[in-house]
Amino acid sequence: MGKIIQIYQNKLRPRLKKILIGLVIFFVVFTLVGFFVIPPILKSVLVKKLSETLKREVTITQIKLNPYTLSLTVRGFLIKERGSSETFVSFDELFVNLQSLSALKLALVLKEIRLTNLFVKISRHSDVSYNFSDLIEKKTETPPAEKGTPLRFSLNNIQLINGNIEFWDGPKQTKHTIKELNIGVPFVSNIPSQIDIFVQPSFSAKVNETPYKLQGKTKPFGDTLETIFDIHIADLDLPYYLAYLPMKLNFKIVSALLDVQTQITFIQHRDKQPSLTVTGNVNLKKVALDDNKKSPLFRLPLLEIGIAPTEPLRQIIHLSKISIQSPELEVRRDDQGVINLQTLIPEKGETKSAPPKSEASPPLVLDIDEIHLTGGKVTFSDLSRNPTFKTILTPIALKVDHFSNGKDKKAVYALSLQTEAKESLNSKVNFQWIPLVQEGLWRSNRFH
Repeated sequence: MGKIIQIYQNKLRPRLKKILIGLVIFFVVFTLVGFFVIPPILKSVLVKKLSETLKREVTITQIKLNPYTLSLTVRGFLIKERGSSETFVSFDELFVNLQSLSALKLALVLKEIRLTNLFVKISRHSDVSYNFSDLIEKKTETPPAEKGTPLRFSLNNIQLINGNIEFWDGPKQTKHTIKELNIGVPFVSNIPSQIDIFVQPSFSAKVNETPYKLQGKTKPFGDTLETIFDIHIADLDLPYYLAYLPMKLNFKIVSALLDVQTQITFIQHRDKQPSLTVTGNVNLKKVALDDNKKSPLFRLPLLEIGIAPTEPLRQIIHLSKISIQSPELEVRRDDQGVINLQTLIPEKGETKSAPPKSEASPPLVLDIDEIHLTGGKVTFSDLSRNPTFKTILTPIALKVDHFSNGKDKKAVYALSLQTEAKESLNSKVNFQWIPLVQEGLWRSNRFH
């Protein structure tokens, strides 16, 4: 028996030796290829492809790959302005760490994303175009791709460290800066995942030398990971920022102030889809819109929106209230028969077809507990008639209770208005969206 075992061992030793030698060779080759062969090849391919695609010179100082930790580091990344030697976008270092189980989950799972010393230069030209306009122009000749299965992903521990953005407004000869930009995002995901979270939600920056800071918190639990972020904005001057939209509006926003007090809660479940919940209040104040002829179009002293627990990822919108105070609308029909509201709608050549909806996407669920409109005023002028005609409808009041686009859900709304000729209209109607049903009482009076 002992001789049999000895013979077996003698035969097994060479085989084990070959296996060990093969493993050693594999790990040596794996290490050499991963650390020293792939990075320079990847660097060369990226520089060439990005330069061709962006039509801008792209350079990369170094790419490091660690095949054992599945981490990638890109250093000294630079994109120059088109046809210029000036910097358009650059960063010192991008670090990405891939989760080893990504392939098994058939999803992109990153344990950490860290971007250091990002720099972006944005320029607005005299023709109101931007130095990046050519990158976002729609290629009309390219047919839209068929919509397939959405990408499954889980991006965790996202950090932007010491970012800087320079914006040069050529028409106004003004420079805006965002310095020391730091952003922390614990996770962005559409799949369940179990990743060690060490980044707290945060935002800090100096905007035109004025410091801003927002801080959130992450709560670890046994079965969930909850991140809470409070957003407070007061008297944000919307026309100042909307003036930089890369699109032409058919009206002018003279004034509008925005107040936001909301709380965003993101919960990453271990065994089901993540959830995003928004609650709070949004107020729009001192809204004034003029048409292109600088004539008054719309005025709104105050719009208040109360957000009940709303889940945008599931397309569930629940508003506790919409309060509209003293809106004023000017409707004018010129001597050519064109109503001023028609000019606000883009021409057919400017409209863009909406992308096809995915069959798998859930339908939008909209519920509004109450809608109040008080002190409304509509002024209508018709210059196409001889003599011209003008009338004013005021006050206009509207109240809607329990509006919903759900099936068989009824809302009650009451409308009242009065003309300057003392004609009045009062109605109280039960309204159902799906299927469309309306029933109620309409009453009008005229005083002589």
